[in-house]
Amino acid sequence: MQIKVIISATLRAFTNKRSEVLVEGDTVSDVLENLIDEYPELKKSIYGEDGNLRDFVALYLGEEDISDTDKWSRTIREGEELLLLPAIAGGTPEKGIISSERRKEAALDDEEIERYSKHLMLRDIGVKGQKSIKASKVLVIGLGALGSPVVQYLAAAGVGTIGIVDFDEVSLSNLQSQVLHTRRDIHRPKTASAKDKMGQSFFSWD
Repeated sequence: MQIKVIISATLRAFTNKRSEVLVEGDTVSDVLENLIDEYPELKKSIYGEDGNLRDFVALYLGEEDISDTDKWSRTIREGEELLLLPAIAGGTPEKGIISSERRKEAALDDEEIERYSKHLMLRDIGVKGQKSIKASKVLVIGLGALGSPVVQYLAAAGVGTIGIVDFDEVSLSNLQSQVLHTRRDIHRPKTASAKDKMGQSFFSWD
């Protein structure tokens, strides 16, 4: 069976700059062995002398962290993908406010894996964390000097749904501190200005 292996940007120098490769194998161990056979330069970058992954490298099967070699005998199911990436910081939280059902529904496509690769590198976020961010809903009340950049950062981080509440219109005096708006937005509702500029799903009150 061919398995898609997604390669983090920092490791692509060892896979001919390819972001993903198809590798034969039924278990994680088989896939990794065949991956190294095809790209031998990758081995010294991800493995230590003890044969285990280096401390700064993480391996995910779907959203499950399988960096521990004890999990490499696991049989890979149809449609599952391996994600290989450097990892820093310490431990993914086991519990959160986003249910596992909602998180699992929030699949990450190839573009999102590339876009949020720096989040995926952090063990405190990883695949589970980024899916939770995508599945989350945040309400921001007021699009002033604080709310304006807040919605930008929330959207940039990958929050799936952002609610915005502001009954005011954009004025010229707002532009020196409310960085979300521009001169073109003067006299428009602030919620409309925000909705136009963000790529996420919005629900708003004018």
